[in-house]
Amino acid sequence: MDENMEQKPKNTGESAYYGPVHESIRGMFEITARIEERVKTMVQKQEELTTAVNTQTALYNNLATRVALLEADQSADVLKSEMVKVQEYASETKTKLHDIEMKLTNVEGSSGRQEDRWKGVWGFLIQLAWVLVAAFLLYKLGLPSP
Repeated sequence: MDENMEQKPKNTGESAYYGPVHESIRGMFEITARIEERVKTMVQKQEELTTAVNTQTALYNNLATRVALLEADQSADVLKSEMVKVQEYASETKTKLHDIEMKLTNVEGSSGRQEDRWKGVWGFLIQLAWVLVAAFLLYKLGLPSP
């Protein structure tokens, strides 16, 4: 197309028409070239920004992972301290349970001794009753006591 434009027009009417058209087309080519350069520059900047965003995203993910690990470590410390509290409570509970068992053993022992005492008293009273019944029978029958 440049070759055709380089040719001189045959008459002045055509040159008056084609001259400004030729200049307009040349101006369009120059503007298009500048636009292409600007688009190329914008694409490069977009790629740089994409790279920067990807880098920032990777750094953020790395940081989020580190925070999660730190929180896990802290929660493990909290769990350990809670576990120590639970173990102390369990130890106290075992001590109290042992104390209660000892008291129950003492109560059972004392109630067992009390039962043995009552059995002894009742046994004595029954024997005494038999002796009195036997003495009464001997007296009524007029038999001598052995």
